Amino acid sequence: MKTVIMSDNMHTIDDYRRLYDESVTNGTDFWRRMADTFDWHTIAGHSPRFGHNFDTSSAPIDVHFMSGSQTNVCHNLIDRNIALGFGSRIAYHWVGHEFELNMALTYSQLRDQVCRFANVLKGLGLKKGDTIINYTPDLIQTVISMLAAIRLGVVYANTFPGYSAQCLAQRMLDLKCKVLITSDVYYSYKRFNDLKQYSDQAINICRQNNHEIKARIFIKYLSDGNYSPNISDYNSDLDPRLDHWWHDLIEKADTECPPVWVDSEDPLFVIFSSGSTGKQKAIVHSSGGFMVMSALVFKHAFNYTDGDVVYCSGCLGWITGQFSHVFGSLANAATVVLSEGSQTYPTPGRWWRIIDEYKVNIFYVNPTDIRNLRSFGDQYPNDYPMADLKVIGVVGETIDGETWKWLYEVIGRQRCPIVNTYFQSETGCPIIFPIPGVIPIKVGSVSLPFFGVQPVIIDENGHELEGEGNGTLLIKTAFPSIARTLYGDYNLYEKTYFHKYPNYYFTGDGMY
Repeated sequence: MKTVIMSDNMHTIDDYRRLYDESVTNGTDFWRRMADTFDWHTIAGHSPRFGHNFDTSSAPIDVHFMSGSQTNVCHNLIDRNIALGFGSRIAYHWVGHEFELNMALTYSQLRDQVCRFANVLKGLGLKKGDTIINYTPDLIQTVISMLAAIRLGVVYANTFPGYSAQCLAQRMLDLKCKVLITSDVYYSYKRFNDLKQYSDQAINICRQNNHEIKARIFIKYLSDGNYSPNISDYNSDLDPRLDHWWHDLIEKADTECPPVWVDSEDPLFVIFSSGSTGKQKAIVHSSGGFMVMSALVFKHAFNYTDGDVVYCSGCLGWITGQFSHVFGSLANAATVVLSEGSQTYPTPGRWWRIIDEYKVNIFYVNPTDIRNLRSFGDQYPNDYPMADLKVIGVVGETIDGETWKWLYEVIGRQRCPIVNTYFQSETGCPIIFPIPGVIPIKVGSVSLPFFGVQPVIIDENGHELEGEGNGTLLIKTAFPSIARTLYGDYNLYEKTYFHKYPNYYFTGDGMY
């Protein structure tokens, strides 16, 4: 019987070095073993499992992972787990802004809801290669929409609901968005944000630029007495030619929807990132490579063991949230806690209460959030034992020594390793981090690269540095989850990441 994720035994630094060396010297065989854990509809025998070209002088930039082979990531994240016997396992606990607003979905229930919404999208005329945008809070429906799109080979992009109508409109235009999924409002930091008004404005901007979407689907946030603002303050009048309520559509839809098998190199989703240029870049991740590498990284970065519960502070609008809340977690048949709301509402103990009540084993968080919560003192985390917590990951920026110490001593109770991860929207998942229990942890250091990743530091003269030194971080060779292009703008992709330093991927970051 298949295990959830293929993983060679790794207990010591020597084990890591053996596997790492194989991954960079014989990547084809290494990644074949990792990919064999997943379900493939067809496997192409005519092409290498993995290869790349970073030399723009010889040919266009190219990264390919099992090109010609077919799979479906949604099938592998849900149906495959059900077939392995995890249908009754909780896939998601959702916690609303108010604690009494919560729900849970098993893997089998998640499949039913995903198939229903996939059939809704099919009914609206969407097909493989079309695009949708989720302009939503961190709701279960957001995850369902993501997975339903993937089931059909439809490309999705998530947009943080705090972004302006102008930002949303630009993304809709960039992707030639066919369907917009949003909610009537969302609640954040003690106020309601009128998403209908913002999406109305975005749709009008699109029309002024000769783009018309097929449909807008509203998740009813103000429902069932969940919240009690003056609902009349929010214009809920719908355009019958365009608008639909999520609950009306999904309750009529069938619970069976076969997956659309796509090429491993077909687009999976788009993540927008400004990076150092200040211009929105629509980063495209591919299906097979992202699926396999995010699963393996999640397993090792967080020392995942069967049945673990994971909670990430990052929202679904960012790559961190998508990796940990959806792709890496579900590929390992984990249970995910997804929450919305301010980290300090109703008290600065909100996250610690969630970790304690939902018996969270893995917590992934940004150092800025920890610094903020630390400012409220120790009394809030001290109210909760958090006895099940075993690993804490940090992401997004360098963590200072005092914050690390507080996280280790007060939150982790001096028993949880702090896994500092280096991660970009372009890399898709963490690519440099200490594997807990295997690679020694040094405060503030992201430590050693993950399998297949070959980082180098270049000095101001363009020379690779050996040993200690300061410089620019580049990546020498491709790995399966690296971004494949920018949506509709390959030239900008090549110029941004490969022109300044030929034969390398340019991260834009410094290292020391």
